[in-house]
Amino acid sequence: MKKIYLLITGLILSTLTFGQTTISDSIISGGVYRTYRLYIPAIYNAANSVPLVFNLHAYSYRNTDEETYADFRPVADTANFIIALPQGDSVHQAWEYNLGFDNFNTVADASKDLNFISNLIDTIKSQYNIDLDRVYATGYSNGGFMSYDLACFLNSRIAAIASVAGTMVTSHDSSCNPAHPTPVMEIHGAADSCVTYNGVAAQCLTLQTILCTPIDTLIKHWVARNNCTTTPVFNNVPNTNLLDLCTAEHYVYSGGNNGSSVELYKIIGGAHTWPGSGFVWGGGTCMDFKATVEIWRFFRQYTLSDLTTGTSVMAAPSENYITLFPNPNKGKFTLNIPYASAQIQIVNSLGQVIQQTKADNKSNINFEINDKGIYFLQLTTAKETIVKKIVVGD
Repeated sequence: MKKIYLLITGLILSTLTFGQTTISDSIISGGVYRTYRLYIPAIYNAANSVPLVFNLHAYSYRNTDEETYADFRPVADTANFIIALPQGDSVHQAWEYNLGFDNFNTVADASKDLNFISNLIDTIKSQYNIDLDRVYATGYSNGGFMSYDLACFLNSRIAAIASVAGTMVTSHDSSCNPAHPTPVMEIHGAADSCVTYNGVAAQCLTLQTILCTPIDTLIKHWVARNNCTTTPVFNNVPNTNLLDLCTAEHYVYSGGNNGSSVELYKIIGGAHTWPGSGFVWGGGTCMDFKATVEIWRFFRQYTLSDLTTGTSVMAAPSENYITLFPNPNKGKFTLNIPYASAQIQIVNSLGQVIQQTKADNKSNINFEINDKGIYFLQLTTAKETIVKKIVVGD
């Protein structure tokens, strides 16, 4: 009765909030009840298949915390994807509220959560029109660890993953042998004292020290797994917020097998936090970019079938011939491209298309944006899709 009441209550509340639906429910996985939340955007239409994004919470957090802390809902509202928030059920005996995903020891320990998420994909697919070609996983801290486990050990169902303030337990990393190239994004604070950049997850997680792969080594491992170029394209993220005492570096390793890539955001001065979150808990939260927006920008490039069959979604060598200048800019910029024909869209940080045009044999195309902010230029040809970030400031 309680579960039915929660479901009905969620549906009533969703009706009062512009048609979005938030559902709390459970399934039996491994012989036990496992709970989860779903967020269905108002623009969802069962006639059209949509992506599914798993957002995995941290140790000592609940899925409701993750839902607000790393808030994908505004992006889902315009980009039209469903958000799944599974609840971990590993309870540390030192404090009963400390629930997490049970993947800090062996891969076998993690199997119950891997099976739970696989079962949950099937359950959600049975109720909603999910595109199984576009299932992604992201998470914070313990949820970031779990995202990597999904990339390694549930590889046949996950197209791409992103981790914020997470890494891999060394034994999991050494056991990882994905069946297909898997795009990976890591966002990590260089001053993180919980999951340290140099490879030790401290006592803030489970009251024990856990040996983990250092972040730079982790990136090298995934670059090798995907056969990406070993020299990244490097950019300093514009320091748009001087009060956060953080700056960010962006590394892109492209040209991987079947169009895969690896990206790293290294937050100089960044702590164990989610960049751009509306909930700034303590210092070291970088506000120069929104991790949520960057993760969706990364995910939307990839489909499972492209990564498994070899059809390239993103051909990196061509990207080197595209220039966007000036960038950052004050609202006016020029795109120089080598294509005779291409579709071009300018997308805002919520995934809304605000401008679109065609190349039509033009090598230089001028654009103007009136409002400050972060935007993305998406260029699509018959062979590839390339995305570039645009920063409009004063």
